[in-house]
Order: sequence, then C-alpha cells, then structure tokens
Amino acid sequence: MSEDSELLRRYIDERADDAFAGLVRRHIDLVYSVALRHVGGDTHLAKDVVQIVFTSLARKATALARRPVLAGWLYRTTQYAAIDAVRTESRRRKREREAHTMNETAAGTDEGNWESLRPLLDRAIGGLDDDDRDAIVLRFFNGRSFAEVGAQLRLNENAARMRVERALAKLHATLARDGVTSTSAALGLVLAQSVSVAAPAGLAASVSGAALAGASSCATTAWMTFMSATKLQFGIAAVIVAAGGVGYVIQADTNAKLRDELVHARISREEAGLLRQEVSRLATTAAEIRSWRENRAELARLRDEAAARTTRTQPSNRSTSLASTSQPAWRADQPVYEISQLEQQPKPKLQPRPEYPAEMRQLAVSGEVRLSFVIDANGDAQDVQAMSATNPAFAESAVAAVRKWKFEAGKKAGTPVNARMEMPIKFIFNPTPVVAPTWF
Repeated sequence: MSEDSELLRRYIDERADDAFAGLVRRHIDLVYSVALRHVGGDTHLAKDVVQIVFTSLARKATALARRPVLAGWLYRTTQYAAIDAVRTESRRRKREREAHTMNETAAGTDEGNWESLRPLLDRAIGGLDDDDRDAIVLRFFNGRSFAEVGAQLRLNENAARMRVERALAKLHATLARDGVTSTSAALGLVLAQSVSVAAPAGLAASVSGAALAGASSCATTAWMTFMSATKLQFGIAAVIVAAGGVGYVIQADTNAKLRDELVHARISREEAGLLRQEVSRLATTAAEIRSWRENRAELARLRDEAAARTTRTQPSNRSTSLASTSQPAWRADQPVYEISQLEQQPKPKLQPRPEYPAEMRQLAVSGEVRLSFVIDANGDAQDVQAMSATNPAFAESAVAAVRKWKFEAGKKAGTPVNARMEMPIKFIFNPTPVVAPTWF
C-alpha cells in the first residue's frame, strides 16, 4: 500500500488525479464519520464538510507532502470545518437537528448513552498532540494493526503499540477529569466499535472531482466549497459523462472496498454485548458523579454536624473511662506488649471515622494508611504514627481520628497493660466517602 506522502507527491508532480482519488477513498470514512458526529448527525451538512476538507487538502498538497501520515491532519481539519459549518446553520436547521437527536436517543438506551459520551470523547481526541492523534486515528478510526500503524509512523510494531497505549492513557486521564472513569482497555473498545461510520456510496467519487476542480481554479473555489451536496452531484455527473464513464469505474471500486471494510469491521455478538454494558456503565457513573457534586454542600453540612455531635459526647465517655480504672497515664518508659503476647486482646469501644480529605474527595481518589499505635492500660490510643500512606492527606486524617479512639485495654495475667497495634485504614471513594478500618 502506497503511503499518503507518495500519493500526494504523485498528485503534485504528475497532476495524477487517480492518486488524489486514492487518498480520498482511503480517508473518506474517517472524515465523514468525524464530520457527521460534529454536525449532530446532519448527513447533508456532513457531506459539505467532507467537500471542504478534501478541497483544503488539494490546495495545501505541497505543504502537506512532507507529512508521512495525513490521518491526524484530516481529523483536526474536519473538526474545524465542522465547527464553522455548524455556526452558519440557521435556527430552523438547529431545531431539526435537535429533534433528530432526541428521536435517536429515544430509540434505544445504548445509543443514548453513546450520544452523552460522544462529545467528551471527541473533545479529548482533539486535545491530543499530532503524534498521539495520528496513532489513535490510524489504530481505531482506520482499523490498522500495530504493524501497519508502525509502518505509517516509521516505528517498529512494539513502539507503535506503546504510542497507542500512551495516547489511550492520555484520553483516559482527560475523561477522568470530566467525571467519566473506565479502564484504558474499555476505552479502546469504545473507540474501535463506536466511532466509525461508513460514508454514503458515491461520496468519494464526488469529493475527488470537486476537490481537484477547486484546487485548480482559485476563482471558483469559494462557491464550490459551500455549494450544497445536490449541486455538487449534478456538476460531477457532467464531468463523469465527459470522461467517458471513468467515474463509474471509480464508483464500483469504492463500493467494493466499502463492502470489504464492512466485512472486516463486523464484530461478534459477545463483544457487542460487552461494549453496550461498558457504555451503559460509563453513562451511569457520569450521572452519579454529577448528582453527587450537586449535593456536595449538603453532604459537607451533615458531616460537620456529625463531627460536632461526636465532639460533644467524647468528654463524658472519657470521664467514665477514667473513673472506671485507677491505672496511671501511659509513659514511654513503660513496657509495651505485642498483641500476640496478651491473654485478652483489646476490644474497640469508640472509633470515630476519619474525615475524608476534601482535596482527595474532589479528585475521586481512594487511598490507604498503615498505622502503628499503643493502647495504654486506660484504653486510650497513644503514640499514633503513620508507617505508610498513599497520600499525606490520608495519613493526617487517619492519625487525628485514631487519637480519639477508645478501647477496653488488653490484659496480661489479669492486669490491663500497654499493647502495640498495627492496622490499615482504607479510604474508599464510592463517591460517598467510606472509611473502612480492618481489625485484628
């Protein structure tokens, strides 16, 4: 398969229209699917955007000939062209497009879920740098293997795989900041099965002729770029007739290629089911996160109220504990026993939960802290230390909470003694904060 740069160079040096037509056939599905998503499913407007993009490619052929891969440039150019086209649409077309989208959403839950996630995914891909965007488009939009991606990007197969995985990781991080959490593997499955839309039959031939005509005549470029799809078809039909039927051969070749690509793109029912489940789960998770953020102020108020009540009850609990034992306060020079050396292990009586750090909650981050502390003969937690923590904020919250804990002291020979304990405390984002201590 000739590289994009070779076909573009043939078109520039030899004015080989068949080389440009080959580029159009190779990338028509990518450009059309991106345009179709950005214009809200308006097929006529999507065709106009495709015409604009390939006309721009013909004009800028000399500058673009140095690029080994055109897919990334075409993706970004299509985004810009679609945005400009949408801005010029009238209010009536906007209302029709919104009604069309509502009908599609009502037709099935899975399609509605994909509609809600699609703008986030397109914006994330548009924010990638050129190298990463080329890798994503070649792998998932054009359906290339890692070996083919490597050949296009002048990398070996392993380096191409790493480039794609790095780009997926960046997309995953961007979507996570928007509140959509998933694995990179699931994101790859969504990209592979949900972003490709076959262009209508005949569009490649129409675009090739119109783009070449637009590039050869600057005086007629403006009106050809923005003319409707119907007018383009009539104009190209005249060119096909004059060319003695060459266009029909190109059309037949395009249809055959489209049929082959559709056969290779067909996936098993099991993979389709997994994809629908993942899209549904992502949409549900995004909705839950939005709901939780809307009620964050109320949750904070309830948390502060609970903390105030706990503080008010602690003095009476401590007074009762001190009155029930005559043991002196813990001192560092007193013997401290391991839990395994005791005849009776300490028993928890009061354990206020640690506060979930606000910055960690906002980032939807979970964590764990491993603590070491001494339960003295009075049942108080002393010498509380964080041995390890996934984040200092978690360690600070856990230490502060454990210092308030009360126990029934462990005993040795029937006498309360000091005992050292080690235990993990897990902070789990659910998204409602849950702190789960793991006991002995």
